[in-house]
Amino acid sequence: MKTGETLTLLEYSSIDYEIVDDVNEEGVRESEGEPKLYITDRSLRQLEKLNETQKFIEIYRNRLKALNYDGVVRVGNISLEVLPKFLEGDIDEIKPTIMSNLLVMLSYARRLSIKEVDIAKLDLRNDFFEIFVYLFSKNLLNLLKVKQDRGYVRRSDELRFIREKIEVRKYGNPARLHKIPCIFHERSMDTPINRTIKYTCYLLLKLIRSEDTFRLLKQIISVLDPVRLEPIPLDIAAKISFNRLNQEFRPYIETCINFLRGFSLTLQASKVEFFSLMIPMEKLFEEFISTLLEERFQDFFKAKPVPQKSVGYLAVREDKGEFSLIPDIVIEKNGKKYLIDTKYKLLNPEDRKLGVSQQDLYQMHAYAAKTRAEKILLLYPHFKGEEVPQTKWDLEFEGWRTELFVRTVNLHYDLRKEEDRFIDELESVLGCLVSGEELHA
Repeated sequence: MKTGETLTLLEYSSIDYEIVDDVNEEGVRESEGEPKLYITDRSLRQLEKLNETQKFIEIYRNRLKALNYDGVVRVGNISLEVLPKFLEGDIDEIKPTIMSNLLVMLSYARRLSIKEVDIAKLDLRNDFFEIFVYLFSKNLLNLLKVKQDRGYVRRSDELRFIREKIEVRKYGNPARLHKIPCIFHERSMDTPINRTIKYTCYLLLKLIRSEDTFRLLKQIISVLDPVRLEPIPLDIAAKISFNRLNQEFRPYIETCINFLRGFSLTLQASKVEFFSLMIPMEKLFEEFISTLLEERFQDFFKAKPVPQKSVGYLAVREDKGEFSLIPDIVIEKNGKKYLIDTKYKLLNPEDRKLGVSQQDLYQMHAYAAKTRAEKILLLYPHFKGEEVPQTKWDLEFEGWRTELFVRTVNLHYDLRKEEDRFIDELESVLGCLVSGEELHA
């Protein structure tokens, strides 16, 4: 791996590493027939620092193991890309399908605005970061061409006429009575939303390799020319409020926050020292399934699946509920509840319990006890490989019995080209909830 190239790992896969003295020696080379990462101690410390915020990788004495966070990390001369383990095989052959599926999931989860034509035109062999930033900047620029965020900002200036409020303490110099110091509000583009976007795009310019993406980012900065360019602290960006007039900018600000969280800057000229953009696949899988059910499965259930609905609290202290119980999806019909919870974990078909954790069972038992749900579905992803058998447990308490189903859904289809096939399989999987019930009648 030369400087500028990207090392790609699938989730849960590993690579050995060796410490080198010179950053110019960093890269991946063959060692005893296997790829090996050569990294400086400084870059390894930077990797450890990034890993403190989001544990996306396990770092051992001489080996790195990717976890279930997907995205790109850049330290020193090394770019490390982690992708979902949807498929098995030669990475160069399976990467376009994996990238396509990841983008479809991001689109459903509303983390990235992507149209079918966008994916079709992309070179999916590029690294995830380059593709992600290209789509982010392309769609953001299209929005900014037709709409910019504006708001009233407080200003102070000397005017020839009275505007709003006179600053009396500053008004009295006989030589300047023709100038009236005023405090007033003016509609401006210099809003927290625009400042966050401009600063993020400015930083991304230092990381992007694609000339097309570079031009898009420069155009965004040009459109926001009246906006101040200044560092935006994460806590300030996170407090930005949205209303019906600027709601369209929410997903872009959330993406900007993800970008800013991954930057580490030197003090000179805002140089990006190291960087990460990692997406928790457990959360993405939950958002993907929840949105898919909400948009495509109302007719199937004859009821609206509601994501992230609180069903109460696990405990009460001083008449106040604590430890909120929030299943991923709640379906209510005819006074009955059906719950779905997603888990982005690898099941083990060799295990009698399939590797379902005791903690997950405790969580489902709490949901069932609180809601008196008729049925609960634990939904896991199924990657290309060994088949995972179906199983079911009965949760019993106080004379009540809830059926708990464990099922998997295949993520090795090409979700862009085989979406109907995926939907059909998901319907089959969800059939355990409606079997013998009038839920879909």
